[in-house]
Amino acid sequence: MKSLRSVTVAVVSVLLVALAPVAVPALAAPAAQSGNLLANPGFEDEEYTFNGDETLRIPTGWVPWWNPSLDRPLGYNPSSPARAHSGAKAASYWTQYRGYDAGLYQRVAATPGTIYRFSIWVHTWSTTDRDVTTSDTNVRVSIGIDPNGGEDWSSGSIVWSGEVLAPDTYQQLTIEATAAADHITVFVRSRPDFPVEQSDTYWDDAELVSVGQGAPPPDATQAATQAPTQPPSSGVPVGSIPRSTPAPDGSVVHIVSPGETLIGIAVTYEVSLDQIRQLNNLTSDVIYVGQRLIIQPAQGAQPEPTAEPTAEEGEGEAVAEAPPEEEQPAEAPEAAEAEASGTICVMSYEDANGNGLREPDEPALAGFTFAVSDGTQTVGTYITDDSGTSYCFTDLPSGTYIVSWVADNYTPTTDQTWAVSLAPGATVSREFGAQLAGEASAEEGTEGSARGGLPTWVIALVAALGVILLLGGLSVAGYFLLIRPRQQI
Repeated sequence: MKSLRSVTVAVVSVLLVALAPVAVPALAAPAAQSGNLLANPGFEDEEYTFNGDETLRIPTGWVPWWNPSLDRPLGYNPSSPARAHSGAKAASYWTQYRGYDAGLYQRVAATPGTIYRFSIWVHTWSTTDRDVTTSDTNVRVSIGIDPNGGEDWSSGSIVWSGEVLAPDTYQQLTIEATAAADHITVFVRSRPDFPVEQSDTYWDDAELVSVGQGAPPPDATQAATQAPTQPPSSGVPVGSIPRSTPAPDGSVVHIVSPGETLIGIAVTYEVSLDQIRQLNNLTSDVIYVGQRLIIQPAQGAQPEPTAEPTAEEGEGEAVAEAPPEEEQPAEAPEAAEAEASGTICVMSYEDANGNGLREPDEPALAGFTFAVSDGTQTVGTYITDDSGTSYCFTDLPSGTYIVSWVADNYTPTTDQTWAVSLAPGATVSREFGAQLAGEASAEEGTEGSARGGLPTWVIALVAALGVILLLGGLSVAGYFLLIRPRQQI
C-alpha cells in the first residue's frame, strides 16, 4: 500500500512538471502586455553616437530625425539632472539661431487591432538671452504614433497630437492609436517659432501601453447614418475644453487656453476643422494662447432679405435696429483678417567685431536689399537707408516666410536667409550683421583711418620703430651685464 502511494505521488509530480511550461505563459501574458513596451523609457541608459557624429549623442533604443529642408539641431545630448523630470537625465536637443523641425522615434512590436497609448513628459526653453532662465519665445511640441510601424516622420499615416506649448515646466502629452501591423512607431516632435539665441527641448519618462482592443468597423448602414467624427489625434479628452457661451447675436468665439489644440477645439464644439480654418483665415493648424477663434458667425449675417419687408411694414423700432445688425457681419471678417495678419521687421548693421550680435556702437547700414517670400512668390522688398531704424513688412497673413538680403561688397556675419513662422497678430524682428569684404575692405585701410584715427601705414611704421628700439636696448643691457664684467676679470 505504501508502495502504491509513492508511485501515485511520483506520477502526479511528473504531470505537474510537464504541464508547468504550458500553464505559466498563459498566466503571465496579460502582465507582460500591460507593462511599458518601450526600451529605455526614462532615458537613463548610456547614449550612442549616431552615424559617427559626436554632436549626436542619442539615447539607447531611440533614433533621431529632422526635417532635411530646415536646419538640423546643433546637438543631441543627455540633459543635466536639473532638467530631468525624474532620475538623473532626460533626452534633449538644442540649437542656436536656427529653425528646425525634429525629434526622436522608437519602433515597437505590436498586435494588430490593439489600442496603444503613448505618453511622455516634455518641457522647452527658448530665449533671446541665454542669461535669462525663463523662455520669451515658443517651441511647439507634439507626439505621434504610426500604426503601420513606419519610420518616416512625414508619413500621412501618423496619428499626431495637437501642438502644445510647454515653456520652462514639464507637461505630459498623450496620444492613442490602433495598431494596423505587427509593429508601431512612436514619435516626439518639436519646432521653435523663431531662430533665437537658444532653443532647447527636453523629453523624459515615456510610456507605451496597450489599453484594449479597437472597436470593430461599423456596418454600411451605421456608417451612412453616423455623423463623421474627428480622428483620435487631438490629445485632449472630449469635454476637457470648456465651451464659450454664445453671444446674443448667436456668434460663438473661443479664446485659446494653454494646452489646447485646433482639433481638440473642433471636437469640443462638434464642428469640422475646415469650418474653423475658413472662419478665421487660418493657413495652418498652429494656434497660440489668447487667440480668439470664431467658431460660429453671428446669426444676423445671413437673413438680409428680411430687413426690407420689415422696413416696408413701417415698424420704426425694427428699422432703427436693422443697420447695426447688417453692419456687424461686414465688420467681423475685417476684424478676423486684422487678427490673422502679422508684421516682420528687419535691419542691417555693421558687425565690426564679427560676433553675430549687434553692439551699441555698431551702426545701421544702407543699401541692403531685403526680400520677403512666402515660399512661392516674393511678397515684399525694401532697400535700407541711412535712417538707422528698422523697416517693417506689415499686413502679412499668418504662415511661414523666408527673409533674405543682398548687398555689394559685404559678407554676412549672421544668417543671410531666415525662415520665420508668423503667428496671427504677431510682430517679429531680426537684425542682420555684415562686414565689408574684398576690395572695399582694402580701400578703407588705405584711404581711411583705423579705429584709432591713424592711417594703417603709420601704425605699421611706429610698430617697426618700436621693435628696433627694443632690440637696441636689449643689446646695450647685454653688453653691460655680460661682456663688460668679463673684461674686468
